[in-house]
Amino acid sequence: MDIHATRPQPQNDDHRCSPTTSLADDFLRLHEGLWERVQLQEGRIKMLISLQALQRGLL
Repeated sequence: MDIHATRPQPQNDDHRCSPTTSLADDFLRLHEGLWERVQLQEGRIKMLISLQALQRGLL
């Protein structure tokens, strides 16, 4: 799966010109979004493993 294909596009680029938003804020926002996606992927993998175990009668 190509993770770049599902990356949400920014709604607008106005925040980049705003003096109140720092580069660190942008980085933290990006990091939080990536971490949420990692957790979602882990949840999907655990669900798939559980489904496979159920199909094999291991649970």
